[in-house]
Amino acid sequence: MKAPIDVALIVLLSAQAGGVPPTPTPRSPVSQAQADSLAHKLLALQGPRAGTGKVPPQSVVVTEGEINSYVNLDVLPGLPPSVRDVELRFERGRLSLTAVVDIDDVKQRMGSTNSWSALSFFSGRVPVNVSGRYDGPEDGFGRVTVEEVYAGRVPIPVAVLE
Repeated sequence: MKAPIDVALIVLLSAQAGGVPPTPTPRSPVSQAQADSLAHKLLALQGPRAGTGKVPPQSVVVTEGEINSYVNLDVLPGLPPSVRDVELRFERGRLSLTAVVDIDDVKQRMGSTNSWSALSFFSGRVPVNVSGRYDGPEDGFGRVTVEEVYAGRVPIPVAVLE
């Protein structure tokens, strides 16, 4: 799949001066039970009601533990190893994501990289932090507005993601 490589590349394409990335907080534990719990909730949202063929609007509570377990134990193992150790945190109207991006794997999957590419300045595993505002839900969907992105201690312009 190409998506993790695209995300890693977007996050690392450009840098600007200033700022300090947020201090990482201890990772919350993940478990297969929590991953399975979210998987069951997602399946319940997809299934039509008997005889109607339609899915009525529903609200579902998802915990940080469930989403982090689901992403790390069910989603990431099926993707290339470029992005690992993803953690999402939810706070009042805020969302933050941390992950480790393997730059060498990204470069290998891209083939040759231009020596002027921002990727040429990075190697190994780089921690990535993304934070923003969460608005919603409206019509069943929430909206995340990215406000800050860091690759290691290097701030990345949010415009690179757009």
